[in-house]
Amino acid sequence: MKALTTIFFLIICFSVKAEANVSYVPYYHKSGDAPRIMRIPMPFNSDSLLRGIPRISIGRIYQIDYVATAPKGSGMSYQKKLNRERWEKFKSMISIPEGSAHYENTIYQTRFNTRQEAEKLFHGFVLYFDSPLDAVHTASKSSLTKLMEQIAEQTITDRTTTVKIPKSVRNDSVYIGTITEERMSRMEEILMTNNKLLDWNYDSIGVDKKYYGAYYFLTKVSAGVFAAYKALSSTHLFRQLNKVNITDHTLVVTDMTGSMYPYFSQLLVWHALKMNEGKKLPYVFFNDGDNALHKPIGQTGGLYPVETNSTFKLYSSMQRCMKGGFGGDCPENNMEAVIEGLDRYEGILWC
Repeated sequence: MKALTTIFFLIICFSVKAEANVSYVPYYHKSGDAPRIMRIPMPFNSDSLLRGIPRISIGRIYQIDYVATAPKGSGMSYQKKLNRERWEKFKSMISIPEGSAHYENTIYQTRFNTRQEAEKLFHGFVLYFDSPLDAVHTASKSSLTKLMEQIAEQTITDRTTTVKIPKSVRNDSVYIGTITEERMSRMEEILMTNNKLLDWNYDSIGVDKKYYGAYYFLTKVSAGVFAAYKALSSTHLFRQLNKVNITDHTLVVTDMTGSMYPYFSQLLVWHALKMNEGKKLPYVFFNDGDNALHKPIGQTGGLYPVETNSTFKLYSSMQRCMKGGFGGDCPENNMEAVIEGLDRYEGILWC
């Protein structure tokens, strides 16, 4: 029977066309997700600004919401004229790169009966964006070092060559049966104390969103690994990695560009928990070509392979990749990184 290969692609690439969508809602609520959000309020029935726009550096723009008030189905020519004037004022104040790929939404609020009620609602723009790539990259490198220091419980410098992280000890499984996600969360709050982490496994999820055949493991970890896990802003990828059966045919391919920090930070903590001083696992990190200007397909470069069971060596390879470049390209050279791993490491099969 042919061995199956597990290859992870940790890539998010926003390549959407700028769109203008119109919707009607009772009240405006935050509808997008981005590292940073800025509100630019405007008075009712005017295109002037209620306050100055802060002097901040804006990098990638993900979404722009224009928020106004109008009865559903309203087609008043005056409203359309006001919309144009507000957009012109907004774009004169915010520098939007030519060819920017982002969503533009027009959102009308309808929960009002009088002009006075409408005036109390928010009017203006909500900008979903990120800091410039170089700033994001610098912050990510610094954050990764702090995370490694947390795991290792020691200061990491350029002279550090090795760190010692105690091995994790997994206890026997505890069978629960059928359980809801809410109860899972409550059990995690109760059981994840005294440097113990909880891993869930289950047979299936029903249409009722209940987990069937659920059971958990408690793993005793070092104080550093426990603190690093608790510091993660998200554990979605960590939970997915926990479900993977790591074999001799597993290759991990990871995007190390700055915006991916929430994901590769989880990878580092996962390795410290699961793989530290165990079987060696092959990785290929990539950064979209080491900031090269010319990037031919298949020869973009910026690839940093490593086969290790050492959390510190894994961290060092991640840092080398980040120092080499910080991406910004879309599409990315993820397939080049996969091919590099298949060619370099024996036993990784393309199925």
